[in-house]
Amino acid sequence: MKIKELDILKALEPEVEKIFEKHYQTKKPWYPHELLPWDNFTDSKREDVSANTEQEDAIASSLYLNVLTEDNLPWYVLSFTKVFGKENEETVWGDWLRQWTAEEDNHSYSLRLLITLNNLMDPKKLEDARMHQMRNAVVPVHTRASEGIIYGAMQEIAARISYRNLAKISQGIGGYDILAKIASDENRHHIFYRDVAKKGFEYFPSEFVLSLHKQVLGFQMPGTGIIDFTKHAHAVNRANIFNFEMQHELINLHLTNDIWKINELSGLTPEAEEAREKIHKIYERLTKILNKQKQRKEEKNG
Repeated sequence: MKIKELDILKALEPEVEKIFEKHYQTKKPWYPHELLPWDNFTDSKREDVSANTEQEDAIASSLYLNVLTEDNLPWYVLSFTKVFGKENEETVWGDWLRQWTAEEDNHSYSLRLLITLNNLMDPKKLEDARMHQMRNAVVPVHTRASEGIIYGAMQEIAARISYRNLAKISQGIGGYDILAKIASDENRHHIFYRDVAKKGFEYFPSEFVLSLHKQVLGFQMPGTGIIDFTKHAHAVNRANIFNFEMQHELINLHLTNDIWKINELSGLTPEAEEAREKIHKIYERLTKILNKQKQRKEEKNG
């Protein structure tokens, strides 16, 4: 018998309340005005997104993708509202969504000011790109609550990795402190979804394995609807801010094998058992591809 999504959310509520309470009690407020590099402000104009060096270009590209992704927050909220259902607006699921929204809303404001203070790109082009992104409202659509929870765990850790790596190379624009704080937020959001998903795998192993398989097949970082997305994504990849290797090793393998331990799950339905096998086959194929790429790189550099 197929388990209803509302039943899954209801059954997980007691565990989610504990996880949310831990998140809320350990949050340390931070204030953008205390961290932003106000002394970097200049009135000079930049005519395009390109910067002077490859690293500066990568920083600008990464900030461009990140700020437009963060701008799209209203549509992500709508997407998760649908996932959790109107029936859960006054439960811990609604409490979490409102808290997450408040914390995420700080990010686009901070990133835009960081871009503006350092004059990293033409503000008119950035505003046009924001309007394009929000009018098109491109966000992942999840048909199951378990899919949304797993996606949240995967996307938030990807954001954490990206922001941390960006922070490390952004000292020159005074961006380290603010980007490190955003990375910390994304990490705490990841922990929430990660731990909720872990309980989901314990309570409803088949449903969550099926949702994991779907995410492994179709997971995409936010921002695919952004103007010139591919161009800027390539710059981010070349600078090792975020790339396919990180996606596979630090997200796919880490979550699946180390955190959720899907190999240890028992009592799976035949469909879920087949999905688990497919997940491992996909990972084996991706690992082989990455190993070959590393070998070619070593031979080239050697």
